[in-house]
Amino acid sequence: MQESAESRVLSKSDFSEAGPFNEMVVMGVLAVRLQGLNKELEWNGEKMEFANISAEDKVRLTISDNFTIVDGDPRFDRPNLTINAKEFASEMIKHTYRQGWTLPDMPA
Repeated sequence: MQESAESRVLSKSDFSEAGPFNEMVVMGVLAVRLQGLNKELEWNGEKMEFANISAEDKVRLTISDNFTIVDGDPRFDRPNLTINAKEFASEMIKHTYRQGWTLPDMPA
């Protein structure tokens, strides 16, 4: 016999709480990664993109710190990579998986 919808009890970690919390954490991480834009980011949830990042905006990422100590003096060689901010944000939001890895379709 199937359980009736009226008698169901939500779990303590229901997705209605976990989903928005996860989105908040991911947006926080992305905001930190895009802080070099020096602007308040405007999120468009329906389109799943930032409304105020233009195609010309660039962001600089440090790809390593190459930390060394020379005669007791700490040294850093921090090579940077300058990339398109809109494409970077889009890829972090909707990741392109390598062949063989896919996510299941989301329910409607």
